Amino acid sequence: MMRANRRLAISLTGLAGLAAGAALCASWNYAADNSGPGGLWSTKKVMDRCYVGNQSLMKVVRRDIDRFQPDWKNAEKNVTEVIRLMSMLTRQKPPRGSQADWNGLVEDYVQKGRVLQEKVREHNLQASRASLQKIASTCDECHDNHGIQ
Repeated sequence: MMRANRRLAISLTGLAGLAAGAALCASWNYAADNSGPGGLWSTKKVMDRCYVGNQSLMKVVRRDIDRFQPDWKNAEKNVTEVIRLMSMLTRQKPPRGSQADWNGLVEDYVQKGRVLQEKVREHNLQASRASLQKIASTCDECHDNHGIQ
């Protein structure tokens, strides 16, 4: 009898954990899909989604492209989302520095993102990797002139 109760308790605990995980994922997806008024995300939220954590869009793109057989479809989907999110930043006020310089750097980033998108669509591995490097090179200038270090 004691063994059966322990198995039941373990099973219920496992199910509760799965349910909690599913609820967390659902709430994260809801938050990601439902931005503020006018569909505008904060700069922090855009940066977090694009660059923070192992599941950030750009880390996933890099992993997709660095594979022996790249996941081109997933990489294209994620690059498209990065371009959409980063394009929002021109409607944000920079933490410091001029709006014109900020907008120029954002546009430069988005243009480089579009080049990456094109190279991914073409399944051009070397050009895709080079485009990723060019995008990464824009980060320091923007953070040095406008962002939090």
